[in-house]
Amino acid sequence: MLKPYEIPEGDLILILEFGFATKSSDIDNPVKCFTDILSKYYGFNDNRIVELHVRKIKAGKGKQFIKFEILSEADIDEKE
Repeated sequence: MLKPYEIPEGDLILILEFGFATKSSDIDNPVKCFTDILSKYYGFNDNRIVELHVRKIKAGKGKQFIKFEILSEADIDEKE
């Protein structure tokens, strides 16, 4: 289900948004599993992730989702 995605060079910032069926779901449970999946699928070492932003949303039963964005730390530094 993962689509082609170009992984930037250098240190990475990972932005995750999890849409859970219920509000009682723990925000941290899927983080490690998902970062492992991303690194294996896209062929990068997840130790390059130096910053992590995680958000959880109550999406409702049958509407669960995962959104992600991977940014280069260097790109962020240039914008500032």
